[in-house]
Amino acid sequence: MSALLLLFLAAGIPVHVSPAAATVGDPIRVVFAGDAAGTVTLDPSEEYEVVDHLPDGVVIRSFKPGPITLSGTVARAGGGYRFGPLELEIHSILGENDSLEPAPLRPPKSLPPNRVAWGAIGIAGLVAALLWYAVARASAATAAPVMRKTAARPPSVELLGALDAAQSMDRAAALIAVGAATRRFLARVEPSWSLDRTSKELKVELSNHGLDGETLTTVDLALMEADLEKFSPWGAPEIDRDELIARVRKLVSLDRGAGA
Repeated sequence: MSALLLLFLAAGIPVHVSPAAATVGDPIRVVFAGDAAGTVTLDPSEEYEVVDHLPDGVVIRSFKPGPITLSGTVARAGGGYRFGPLELEIHSILGENDSLEPAPLRPPKSLPPNRVAWGAIGIAGLVAALLWYAVARASAATAAPVMRKTAARPPSVELLGALDAAQSMDRAAALIAVGAATRRFLARVEPSWSLDRTSKELKVELSNHGLDGETLTTVDLALMEADLEKFSPWGAPEIDRDELIARVRKLVSLDRGAGA
């Protein structure tokens, strides 16, 4: 039985209560039917709390097992009235003679070894290792010829090729490319002019090698323009791209090994 129909008061006002056998914490619908319907307001009580209002009733819940008493008012168009007391029984969720003591803790049972799972994990690890080995071998086989081909090109040839490519770029990209090509060229010509040096450190090292003033000015200009274009919010100052490339071409004279 999902609902309980109660008749109370001398006039026999019908009230529907569901569920019929509510337990502690259950939402309980109390609805006034027929001509008795209207806006229901319950009197405050510590026995229950109102969790929702319905067009013709309320929803309550109680955490107190045993009988509870409802009372309040019903407001409607034809005039309101008070009702009560309306007694409801709240059933406990505990069994009879429950001591309220927690159940004893039992140690968990150890699971039997799963040989199939460990075997699958071992096979998966072996397959992953073989795949990584195959990828590494393929990458090494692909990259080795390219590295040998790049290393065989004289520094001056590499520099001139990069400068030729820069002439087809826009000004900003060309300045950055020329600066990078100059750094790579110098690092290949002299190990102490390595790429891990900052522009300032590289300029000091070039001065210590006794390079002529025009060469130092060209290197300084190429590195400065590239740094400003990369890091300055205003970019590099206006400079003719082709003029800078022409000046950097003269640096090939530093490549003594190529007989430039």
